[in-house]
Amino acid sequence: MKFSVIIAAYNAENYLQRAVKSLLKQKFRDFELLIIDDGSTDSTLKIAEGLAQQDRRIRVISQQNEGVSVARNNGISDAKGDYIQFVDADDVVNDMFLSDLVRQTELGADVVISDYRTGDEFGKNGADSYFHLLDQNLSGYDATLQLLKNQLPNFSWAYCVKRDLYVKHSLSFPAGRIFEDNSLFYRLLFVANRVKVSSKKNYLYVQRPDSYVHIYSQKSIEDILVMLDEVISFARLQGGRIDGAAQEYLIKRYFKAFTMCVVGQGNDDNSKYLSVVNVHIKQMQSYRPMSKKLRVKQILWRLGLLKFAVLYSNRHLAD
Repeated sequence: MKFSVIIAAYNAENYLQRAVKSLLKQKFRDFELLIIDDGSTDSTLKIAEGLAQQDRRIRVISQQNEGVSVARNNGISDAKGDYIQFVDADDVVNDMFLSDLVRQTELGADVVISDYRTGDEFGKNGADSYFHLLDQNLSGYDATLQLLKNQLPNFSWAYCVKRDLYVKHSLSFPAGRIFEDNSLFYRLLFVANRVKVSSKKNYLYVQRPDSYVHIYSQKSIEDILVMLDEVISFARLQGGRIDGAAQEYLIKRYFKAFTMCVVGQGNDDNSKYLSVVNVHIKQMQSYRPMSKKLRVKQILWRLGLLKFAVLYSNRHLAD
């Protein structure tokens, strides 16, 4: 079997059927679809089981609510396909999604990274991703550098990966953590031999108005800081080979953590987290970011104006 497509679903009763139907319309049909229900409290499991009765390619696995990382890891463990492809329960794909991936994998790629489009849940306000990926053949090392330089997407569904790569290198998503994709894919690319970057935009990343809420919680701030500590440790283990790219990765996400601390959620006091973030940003003052946008943030931070800029640009969240 060529592909195992994995959907980790939690309380996705309003979206799951649409995602699954888009997969069942694929022109390429040699795949299985694993729906991992993560202890949903709505009718997600019932919907998934009903869909499985209609198409024998669908298998449903039910687990206690342990989070998306555990659901995806269980999917990888149970998968039978040569390649693993994730799809989020509220996203959709067009009918050439797997066909185009087949063409890339037949060229011997360990990993295929695909471009995508964004849109709302009604299929409107569509736009190409800001990556504007070009077709490329890369070594795993070069792909790692591009990812760390923020030139490649870092979403699980943008990656079609040989199952053996997960298994042989004991790669998995960190349980119980937000930003789980950010914790995995730089390590995965580093051990890959051949990586294909595809300009195809067959995946629609649906962005809903309520999707930002969890990003500003204290849990998310703690998790992004843990993830960044892991990147620092990983870079040190490579003896300087990825230091420049890692710094670009780090500075972007420390500024993201800064925003998370300033905007916050409810009446959370994020002052202790903000102090930690400011220490890291200060330690990176000598680094000149490649991105113009990051250079502007760095200047605003040095002038003590970044907090005001963040509050102004996120003022709609206070409404």
